[in-house]
Amino acid sequence: MNHKTPGIYKELLQFFLLTYLISWSIWGSIILFPETMGQMYILIIIGAFGPFISATILTRRQHGKEETKTWRKNILSIRKHIQWNLIGGLGIPLIITILHIGYVSITQGLPSLQIDPPWYWLLPAIPINVFIVFVYSSAFGEEPGWQGYAMPRLLLQFNPIASALILGVFWALWHIPLQFISIYRGSESLCLMLLYTPALAVIATWLTNKAGGSVMPAVFLHYATNLYGGYLLGTDIFVEPLSVNFTLIKTVIYWFIAFVLLVKTHGTLDINIPKK
Repeated sequence: MNHKTPGIYKELLQFFLLTYLISWSIWGSIILFPETMGQMYILIIIGAFGPFISATILTRRQHGKEETKTWRKNILSIRKHIQWNLIGGLGIPLIITILHIGYVSITQGLPSLQIDPPWYWLLPAIPINVFIVFVYSSAFGEEPGWQGYAMPRLLLQFNPIASALILGVFWALWHIPLQFISIYRGSESLCLMLLYTPALAVIATWLTNKAGGSVMPAVFLHYATNLYGGYLLGTDIFVEPLSVNFTLIKTVIYWFIAFVLLVKTHGTLDINIPKK
């Protein structure tokens, strides 16, 4: 066994415990005071930064101020990895969106576009909406912790498949308090989360590795999929929300993409895994 194992396990345990403590404490305040739920939606977003906050605190404690700055700069690097940002933020989410619309069209008929007001009136507002919502998105609060801190340490002890399964379970269970918050608009079945988060972890890990350790492609993937799902399930573009379960469809697609990546890379996701 690697001599670093005890230290790495300790770091992982500290990370998950601190992440849960931060996020669950914040979300718990909403659950405890349901009468103020409508005014406390911002706390859902703040709680979603638990992984990032936890990773920052632990990195600062373990490696110091300067190392923390370097770590943060590396994981949030964006300019050098445009192609992977596009794949994460545009390519994969568009595939999910097109397949969702295609499935609805085949099974229920072509969806009608909104004409009052016209759906194309929304187009100029999309870039503004994307920018504003992205800054406060849960993806930006989550991935620096999941992919920027936890996954590199998991990969030191486990193969990529096992690492994705472990992270996926902790990631899904982290959402438990949100299941009790009615104003959580992105609420999804915990069972489906447990199914898709390991596959999403595979894809996000592959993107992060390809981007040289930057988590931004994973952030864009996470954020864009949520955003597109909101448009598909809303009435800004279509007269009626596309009723087919978006989460179920993206679960199937995530697993298909993850399977292709694992087969193509022989289970390594092109990661140079150090020998124990």
